[in-house]
Amino acid sequence: MAAKIDTGEPGWTAWLFVRGIADRARTWDAIREAWTLDRTARQAFEPPSTFVVRYTRLSDAHLALPDDLDLTMRADPPEDWIVIAPDLDAVARISGRFLDDLDALRLPADVDYSEPPVQFARERTLDEVLGPP
Repeated sequence: MAAKIDTGEPGWTAWLFVRGIADRARTWDAIREAWTLDRTARQAFEPPSTFVVRYTRLSDAHLALPDDLDLTMRADPPEDWIVIAPDLDAVARISGRFLDDLDALRLPADVDYSEPPVQFARERTLDEVLGPP
């Protein structure tokens, strides 16, 4: 899910992107393998157990060359960070810095989000993103 964020600065656009990560024991392959071994039915789908949250702020210059975004990001590094959120509450606290509520998150295509190259994103901790408790 993603949301476009108003930066309040002309010529800049930001997005918040949230991706759920399923427990490895709950992947379709793991469930199928367990069925093959013991013929025990398991619940196939559960909510994600962890989330990756990415904030990316790009200038109009970055967006002018979408096919060369990796080159423009290398030449002029934008604000771009990733944090691991251990639960939905952490996602709500992180997104609360930028959004009024989680309902603002949409399908990425609905907010013109195409995930930029990840090699430029800086990994941050929850404390860095949220500040001291």
